[in-house]
Parts: sequence; structure tokens; C-alpha cells
Amino acid sequence: MPVPDTDGGTHGDGDAMSRIYAPVSRRLLGTPDVARIYGVGRQAVTDWARKGIMPAIEANGCYYIDPAILPDWQPPRYSYAWFDVGTYEQITRRRTMPAITSGRKLNTRQVAVIFGISEITVGNWVRHHLLPATRERGEYAIDAGTVAAFVPPRKSTAVFDREMYEAIVS
Repeated sequence: MPVPDTDGGTHGDGDAMSRIYAPVSRRLLGTPDVARIYGVGRQAVTDWARKGIMPAIEANGCYYIDPAILPDWQPPRYSYAWFDVGTYEQITRRRTMPAITSGRKLNTRQVAVIFGISEITVGNWVRHHLLPATRERGEYAIDAGTVAAFVPPRKSTAVFDREMYEAIVS
């Protein structure tokens, strides 16, 4: 669809120059998360959204779904999709995790020791917005209260070690 120009003309047919990029609420779920919840591929969720089968918001060339509709939404009969309550609760809990502030900041090395994983994995959690953090002096600073409340992704081998956490934080 042509976009009106400031001089009354039009430009573009929805090309990259005429697309509008807007911030998307972190509360909304992308197609990969919804695909995990229903046990299908991302393309299936994208097709459902594109065809209007699943209510979604299109922004920045992607589809975003409000997690509140998912428990009551029924997938198409021809699909083998099923609603996984455990995955839904894990994903929505992670998305709505409150910012618990204890005042004490931990670096990725300390968080990796607490969960028994590599620093790279902790960095990936931060980059993928699974674990809230800030940048301080060139490295991630993660609040200790947030670490205590964090639930690692389901496929991760990470296990929270309470004793190690207490030893590092105190």
C-alpha cells in the first residue's frame, strides 16, 4: 500500500523504506514462544496469525500474541497442536517476572556458578531478555533478588543452588 508523502505524493509499496518500526510490549509473546506452548513450528503460528485464525498484532514484520487469550484459544482441527499448561506458565512467568531488587548486583560469572552453567549461557539469557540485567563498566550486572526468583528455560540443565547463592550474596 502506498504511503502518503509530505508533498501530497506517495512512495513505496510496503517496502523497507515505508515500514513503520514500533516498540512492542514485552508482555506480548512472539511466534517462537507461542509455538513452544502449542508444540508446533513457528511457521504454523505465523500462518494462523496471518490468516486471522489466531488474534495477533503485526509489528516490525512479526506477529505478537497476547498471552491472556491462549488458555481459551482453540487451534484449528486439522492441526496436531495442543496447549501445554506447564510451558505456558513458565513462559508467562518469565515474561512478567517482577523486578526484585535486593541492592546487591552479581556478574555473569557469579550467576553461572549459582546455576552450574557457563558464563556464555548466562549472557545468552540476558541478551534474549530472559534474565533482566544492566550494563555496568562493560559487563552485565544482575540483581541478586532477580537471580533468586529466576526460573531457567525448560531445556536448560541449570539448577539453582541455594547454598551457593547464599555464599555469594552474603
